[in-house]
Amino acid sequence: MTQQQKQEMLKKKIQVQNMIILALAIVIIVLIAVSSTAAWYIRTKSDSADIVLSNPVNIYITEFESKTTNGNTYYEHEVKQDILEGYNNKIYPGDRIKLKLGMQIGSEAEASSSAFVRVKLNMGFSKISSNPDEEDIPLTELAEDGLIEYEDEPNLRDWVLVDFNNPTGKDTSSDPDYKPDYWYVLKSTTASGQTVARVAQNMETFQFLDGYIKLSKTEVTNKHANCKFHITYTVEAIQIVNVPDPLQYRGYGPWWNYTAGDIEDIEGAA
Repeated sequence: MTQQQKQEMLKKKIQVQNMIILALAIVIIVLIAVSSTAAWYIRTKSDSADIVLSNPVNIYITEFESKTTNGNTYYEHEVKQDILEGYNNKIYPGDRIKLKLGMQIGSEAEASSSAFVRVKLNMGFSKISSNPDEEDIPLTELAEDGLIEYEDEPNLRDWVLVDFNNPTGKDTSSDPDYKPDYWYVLKSTTASGQTVARVAQNMETFQFLDGYIKLSKTEVTNKHANCKFHITYTVEAIQIVNVPDPLQYRGYGPWWNYTAGDIEDIEGAA
């Protein structure tokens, strides 16, 4: 084998080695990118209920109809109008609906990572209708009209209300198209008085709301019968690893849709 052939073989060997090294470097870079940008878990649980007001007080005109069975003639009332039926959880004027809501992080069978927690509670009042565009009446309007009393605010020593569509807290009152995204975040207070998101640990339980809806005995009338309260309770937990405190770093991280960036964009954040 000539000297020139030996040099060409050595050159090819070096080229192959370089390609392998380059390929390994690309794989390592991809792994680093995946671990730094996607290393967080979010779990969302939601439950809802429709609580329906009772049937109204009804009176119907009937007619005696002559019927014959086995040669025997008898008269039977036939109702000329049907009432709405088929709904459960009937309640009446004066009734009080209890709203005792909470959560548990993880379970004995399925452990949970340490997490930040946020909760959303939506409640409205609507007629029973097949119209999907019909909007619920806010409970504030029912209370202003004297139809109900209600309590839907948790203990603010443990929870803080945050609009996750408005990280900077700007004034949105002049924007008719602005839609907030309100959640209550589990919080704690540091020794220096700062409000931070509380880290929830596996098997910890938290009370969110000890509230109620009470129907007026005098203002709820037949026109409200067979309407319903629609209640949706949503709990969301996000692991704390690679996620900034959602109260200290507003705008950063998955809950804020990365408005200001990821945790890596926060100087000094871990």
